[in-house]
Amino acid sequence: TRRWWLRSDRHLAPECLADHTRAKRLKENLTMKQLAHKLGLAHGTLKYWELHKSKPMGHNRKTLVDYLGFDPERKSQMPTQC
Repeated sequence: TRRWWLRSDRHLAPECLADHTRAKRLKENLTMKQLAHKLGLAHGTLKYWELHKSKPMGHNRKTLVDYLGFDPERKSQMPTQC
């Protein structure tokens, strides 16, 4: 059985950088491992971000913003819950 956070049918509106990254990864049919490799990140790092166990900071945050093409957390004036 797949865990709820890995389910591709989870239809929640992305709220933060990690959620938008996950949504784009799934849209591109990439696994976490594939995206981590593409971005030059460790698989575990990306996994922790998507599970909201840690937040991307510094250069890694910029890497995700560059991947998305925008910064979802800067567009909103409301603090995110991520």
